[in-house]
Amino acid sequence: TEEQIAALSARLAGYEPAWTHFQSMSLSVRKTYTRAYLDAKTEAGREKRLAWMVERLNQNLKPM
Repeated sequence: TEEQIAALSARLAGYEPAWTHFQSMSLSVRKTYTRAYLDAKTEAGREKRLAWMVERLNQNLKPM
């Protein structure tokens, strides 16, 4: 949902240029990143996925 995408965007706000790249991506790509983050079952898993996302977003890459 839009609220979930906004929540993930808020989590990424401290990471530049990842946050800027995330904001400039299409809605479908932002949904894919959000789904990947929320599919993690534990908080440790979410942190691991966040680190993965920041690494990819810093390079302006879409999710695989």
